[in-house]
Order: sequence, then structure tokens, then C-alpha cells
Amino acid sequence: MAVARLVEQLARDNPGWGYQRICGELPSLGHDIGVSTIGRILKRAGVPPAPVRRDRTTWRRFLRAQAATMLACDFFHVDCVLTLQRLYVFFVMEVGSRIDRCARRYNGRRPHRALQRSRRARTGP
Repeated sequence: MAVARLVEQLARDNPGWGYQRICGELPSLGHDIGVSTIGRILKRAGVPPAPVRRDRTTWRRFLRAQAATMLACDFFHVDCVLTLQRLYVFFVMEVGSRIDRCARRYNGRRPHRALQRSRRARTGP
């Protein structure tokens, strides 16, 4: 009975593991049972095989889970009609809250320096 609970726990904690992988892990835990026995235990417990059990994470679900820690940044230029200058802008925004963390403007005399400064820019809290 303890082995059956262990097999179920391994299957639920590791949804990508199939019967073979669980069978390979059990000897290191002190149990030696066959693949077909593992299949019967999991079928009796109502645990589907590994491909069905695996939770597929979609790109949308991944981005929503990681949005709080992601930053989006952009480096672009704006041509000012009034002053006839090109301004370079470095913009950083939190993806989850959509709050801007850093927005810096540089004049158009030395764009390579503006890019270098934007690379070194720190986005503190």
C-alpha cells in the first residue's frame, strides 16, 4: 500500500514522467516493481498516462505568470518638427502593471552615446 501511494505521488508530482521513468526511480527509493504493476496502480488510482497527464503551458499562460517580473524596453527616435532635431528615447515599462520604470531622452548629436547610456541605464524600484 505504501508503494502504491509512492507511485501515485511520483506520477502526480512529475507529470512528464511515464511508467518507465517511475520504474527507473523506484529502485533508488528502495522499491523494485515492474512497469506493468505501475500501470495498474495508476489506472486504479485514476491517474492517466504521462502524455495525457502533462499540463501543457501555452505561451499566453506563461506570459501571464511571468508578467510581474518582466520588463519591456524600447529604444526609438522622434523627429521634432518645431526644433528640427532628432531625439532618441529609451523607454522601460513593467509588463504586469504597465507602469513606466525609466524614460530617458537624448539629443540627436551623438546617437551612439545615447544607445550606450541606455544600455547602462538602471531601472531601480
